[in-house]
Amino acid sequence: MNQIYIFGHKNPDTDTICSTIAYAEYKRKKGIPAVGVRLGELNNETKFVLKFFGVEEPELLKTIKTQVSDLEIDSPISIRPDASLRMAWLTMHENKRKALTVAEDGQALMGIVTLSDITGAYMDVWDEQILKKSNTTIKNIKETLTGTLVCGREEDFDPTGRVLVVALEKDRLKDFVKKGDIVIAGNREESIIEAIHNGANVIIATCNIFPGKQALDAAKNCGCIILTTPHDTFSTARMIHQSVPVRYVMTNKNLVSVGIDDFIDDVREKMLKSRYRNYPVIDENMNVIGMVSRYHMISKQQKQAVLLDHNEKSQTAPGIEDAQIIEIIDHHRLGDLQTSAPILVRNEPVGSTSTIIAKLYLAEKELLSPQIAGLLLSAIISDTLNFASPTATPEDRDAAQALAQIADIDINDYALKLFNAGSNLSGKTVDEILNGDLKEYDIGKYKVGMAQVYSVNSESLADIKEALMERLQSYCAKNGFALMLLLITDLYRNGSDVLFAGDRKDIVIKAFSLDPDTNCVFLPGVLSRKKQVVPKIMAAENEEM
Repeated sequence: MNQIYIFGHKNPDTDTICSTIAYAEYKRKKGIPAVGVRLGELNNETKFVLKFFGVEEPELLKTIKTQVSDLEIDSPISIRPDASLRMAWLTMHENKRKALTVAEDGQALMGIVTLSDITGAYMDVWDEQILKKSNTTIKNIKETLTGTLVCGREEDFDPTGRVLVVALEKDRLKDFVKKGDIVIAGNREESIIEAIHNGANVIIATCNIFPGKQALDAAKNCGCIILTTPHDTFSTARMIHQSVPVRYVMTNKNLVSVGIDDFIDDVREKMLKSRYRNYPVIDENMNVIGMVSRYHMISKQQKQAVLLDHNEKSQTAPGIEDAQIIEIIDHHRLGDLQTSAPILVRNEPVGSTSTIIAKLYLAEKELLSPQIAGLLLSAIISDTLNFASPTATPEDRDAAQALAQIADIDINDYALKLFNAGSNLSGKTVDEILNGDLKEYDIGKYKVGMAQVYSVNSESLADIKEALMERLQSYCAKNGFALMLLLITDLYRNGSDVLFAGDRKDIVIKAFSLDPDTNCVFLPGVLSRKKQVVPKIMAAENEEM
């Protein structure tokens, strides 16, 4: 079963993060592989909650688009650059592969050797010095021919590269065998001795024929290496060039590789522009961690996603169109997301997504730990402003009471700590205030941005009001907003300062019956963006239509 990604909206608040962590844990306890992730940075309130209950921040998910890491790629099978072509072929045969990566042990990718590289090399007519030019080792020759070293040392191997098959009489070898040659011999003892005296660097005795004492003595005196092989002379002559090292035929120029985090669409483009069938998958250190082929592109699987606390495309993860949404749990109005198949949707008119998650847990209390109960309680308190918000419902209160008992927390005392931790404008930049909880809405034919922050001391607003207004206007231009609002909700004054800008700020003026020249107003009793601001903006825009 594929891992399921669970996440909330782009600018996560406490409800988004806590419901994400709790629901991912709920899925895992049900035996479903799920991971809770976040799409943005945490605010101070949420950081306080996670620290209070000893919970780590969810990992940041930059995109939900399908990446190479989501494919069931082949595990890497690597071979050393000095390994023989025969060893490479045997490795491919044993592992049913048509390509191997080439690298030193634990080192970065050097190249790729394919079955066509090996067969092409076998069919080529190489020059007579190929074993010298390719730096073939005696170890490779011995391994390729299943040979046994019976005389000489590996370090004495210094051939010219010529390979000769000796089938001549002794007297005719004088002008045939040269210094440094590799000589394949049968059972002609005199011919072997003559070849040694003529300077042969290596004698390969076929059919496991062991040279006599005279030949061995001659080899020792002349520094000649003698190998025996069980193969006959014809087979030995045919196989010896398979000892050429892989690095001589591997592809290492204009090598096409893919990164583990590369997007599938980009990988597909690479494949269309190249002739290769297999591509190494590398990490940031160029170490090979797998192989991907065109077949994997055909059998690719979408990432599966569960959306919490939102259901609009503008608020969700980049690349959502490339993912499979399998579930939505939310307490907002229905947005513009579409799915290719029926899915499970839980959309309830409650004050917090965590209330919905809490009800699932409370139906199976054995799954609910005090830690998770504390997270869910924190989210409900935060989203309902400790039940002062008009979005709060009896279901929120009932869930909170049950969770508080399990977490052993006094709701009112904890709520004060929670709001003090997150509700303070001092020390925040203008961008931090605007981006802390910014949501985008499609209202009629207009795109509207709406940010909300909470404060226990909105008197500091006067110091930054001008800067906020300038930035609101620039946000409209940057993001294509016809209108942008900032709600600074004062929990003690039980209302919100609302700043707004944009080409269609007249919609706000109409919605709240404001003076035409105003761009900032305190709205007593307005605490909920979702229930008290968005509906009025929508109604004012609809009247105009």
